[in-house]
Amino acid sequence: MEIVSGIGAATTRAFLAAGARVVATGVTEVELEAARADAVLSRADIRALDVRDDAAVRALVGTLERLDYVVNCAGTIARDA
Repeated sequence: MEIVSGIGAATTRAFLAAGARVVATGVTEVELEAARADAVLSRADIRALDVRDDAAVRALVGTLERLDYVVNCAGTIARDA
């Protein structure tokens, strides 16, 4: 199983620890399943999203009842390299 780490995971953990309701996103099914299997991160609403897709971002935001903060920490990584 993949270990969930990085700025996104750390930010999600911090907001959850502060009592926030969090929607966290990932691109790959491996990332999503790893987050869902994590004892802390699984408390977030984990959804698939490619932030390069403007329509998908707008659609996700449109499903939210309320939005107080946005943290975009998407980066470019080499997969299967």
